[in-house]
Amino acid sequence: THWRVNWDGVKGADWIGFPPKSDLANGIVGWHFPEFKWAFVLLVLPAVIALIAENTGHVKAVAEMTGADLDPYMGRAIGADGVGTVVASVVGGSPTTTYAENIGVMAATRVYSTAAYFVAAAVAIIFGFSPKFGAVISATPGGVLGGITVVLYGMIGLLGAKIWKENRVDFGNPLNLVPVAAGIIIAIGDTSLKFTDTFSLSGIALGTIVVVLGYHLAHALAPQHLRERADAERVEQTLNVVSSGDVYEQEVDDGQRR
Repeated sequence: THWRVNWDGVKGADWIGFPPKSDLANGIVGWHFPEFKWAFVLLVLPAVIALIAENTGHVKAVAEMTGADLDPYMGRAIGADGVGTVVASVVGGSPTTTYAENIGVMAATRVYSTAAYFVAAAVAIIFGFSPKFGAVISATPGGVLGGITVVLYGMIGLLGAKIWKENRVDFGNPLNLVPVAAGIIIAIGDTSLKFTDTFSLSGIALGTIVVVLGYHLAHALAPQHLRERADAERVEQTLNVVSSGDVYEQEVDDGQRR
């Protein structure tokens, strides 16, 4: 009943343009200065937990792919993500994150050069001022973008499982298995927990909270032998890291690892 790809929007779009000013009365969403409302501030605070966990996971995944120790840069990465969100939201843009799609592209192309991503960021900003380019992206069939997303997110999931495996996380221990299993299904299934008519938690935010709180709750309520088993696992993991030489000394003067 309709073309899979419709180029009418591309033909009518300008080559260079600026987003319109928001006019919510007429349904126009564009640039606008921020408005602060406590109801919305409290609404998005739980998402911060998910973003910190997501960024940490992405840095760990890149470290796993490159073989480099990126832990010293973890705080810088999370802080830069926060700064990016502030800058974007000041003019009405959406909050930002490190995005699993970008990490998946790294895994697929094996290109980890920071210079390449500086160039990619500059190109993205330039294309952001081209309505015609945006129309081309909008004309791409959802199945194409969806198929790419499935592969990229799948890569991130497998990299996470690889990190668990190489750090010898014992999923035979219910203290590890139950919280992670619950969190994964909640996040993937987009399960929501409704508190009021205007406030609910769902997806990654709810899944992250369930994993973090569920682990500590399970550890507090578990029998003594399971707690001792979990504590022994952590000691063994620490000894394995030290013995394998994955401990790096950071030089203060030039920031190089040795």
